Amino acid sequence: INDTKDRLFSIIGHDLKGPIGNLRQLLDFINQDIEKGDQQSVKKILELSQETAKTSFNLLENLLNWSRSQLNALSPEPSVFNLSELTKEVTQIYQAALQQKNISLTYDFNNAFFVNADKEMISAIIRNLLSNAIKFTPVYGNIFIEIEDNHDKINLSIKDTGVGIEPARIDKIFDFVKNQSTSGTSGEKGTGLGLQLVREFLSLHKTDLQIDSEKGKGSTFSFVLPLASDQQ
Repeated sequence: INDTKDRLFSIIGHDLKGPIGNLRQLLDFINQDIEKGDQQSVKKILELSQETAKTSFNLLENLLNWSRSQLNALSPEPSVFNLSELTKEVTQIYQAALQQKNISLTYDFNNAFFVNADKEMISAIIRNLLSNAIKFTPVYGNIFIEIEDNHDKINLSIKDTGVGIEPARIDKIFDFVKNQSTSGTSGEKGTGLGLQLVREFLSLHKTDLQIDSEKGKGSTFSFVLPLASDQQ
């Protein structure tokens, strides 16, 4: 418990303080460039500010959700929704990050797949998995999102052409206390909290995260959800 508490304070004190401090500095630069009339510079800084604010928000949301899960204050509130539609909505959040690294994102699904699950939790799961894929995929890499019907289950997988994971490290990436997050292919920072949150949210849905990865060749993260009863 003390190790977990110390790690949380470390994240709040360092990882969250850093991007917020950067955002404050970027806003100062915007004020200076507005006075100079340099609209092109202002536009670039605003784009950086948007990414910084998004990163900070996602980190804070993960911290709050994870803390609530540790207090057993989170429980799924299932509803029927279109997983295909939700997935496309989530990916729109990361268009700037994808463009920044010239990563190609391909959808391998056309149909509507209705599932019965907690929509907010599933949204958080997809956000974390996609963010992770972008982080560890190099410039000009590829990410594929596939959704397919597997009898009474729907399988969603996110595959990347990134750096991959060594077999001995796969189990460690879920240990919030021991896992030391590595930098992304463009120096992106992380906390190691995202995948822990993904696994806990899936556990609340009585399912788990499947990982297929090879060092230097990329990774595939996948999970299944129950098909909505009226779609079976």
